[in-house]
Amino acid sequence: MHTITHCIALLVPATATLLPVHATTGTSRFFEHDVLLDGKPIGFHRFTLQDTESGVRLDAQARFVVKVLGLKVFDYDRRVVEHWQGACLENLDAPTQQNGLTSRVEGDASTSTFSVRKATTSKSIDECEASFAYSDKVRLLLRTALLNPQTGEYAPVTIENLGLQPASNTSGLLPVERFQMLDEQIDITVSYEQSTGRWLTLESRLEDGRALQYHLRRTDSAMPTSTTKAMQ
Repeated sequence: MHTITHCIALLVPATATLLPVHATTGTSRFFEHDVLLDGKPIGFHRFTLQDTESGVRLDAQARFVVKVLGLKVFDYDRRVVEHWQGACLENLDAPTQQNGLTSRVEGDASTSTFSVRKATTSKSIDECEASFAYSDKVRLLLRTALLNPQTGEYAPVTIENLGLQPASNTSGLLPVERFQMLDEQIDITVSYEQSTGRWLTLESRLEDGRALQYHLRRTDSAMPTSTTKAMQ
């Protein structure tokens, strides 16, 4: 079990390798997940993927507000910019504002390592780095450790295949594949549409027993949609 802060830190990243290999420079797609806490909307996670001459650029934002009896108890806004070449993360910039406090993690790849910087600390890790890339099932399943872009930590993970299960959407019942990611501080279940590999949902249980959930909005578009209602 883990806190909402720790859990959210692992949920925001999404891989840039969703774009097909043959995509032309400038091709972009927009995706958005509604985020719920115990079934109640608290915000959104949206990201845009754009093919470039050197690889793929990811721009992501997670914006959550949790209120108790009308009072704001958790206010979170994280932006992430990542550049990828194939399966490897080339650089990232991830500023976070949480309850009025600001932090930032940056990282860059060199010929043999990936350097991560946060505040006054710096460390070097694997040469081909990857963040928590839920959107790309194939690449995610190949990893045994992933970079948390909020903390700058490189976390080992075990991924278990939970098999096929039916899931309901607007077009009826479609089989989905479910996988559970486990570590000492990680317990996250993700689901994918079997026919397309599209990331549909994410679920995690917080240490106080509450459930944090992601649900993909059924229509992706070139421009963000309004999420004002979820923030009120």
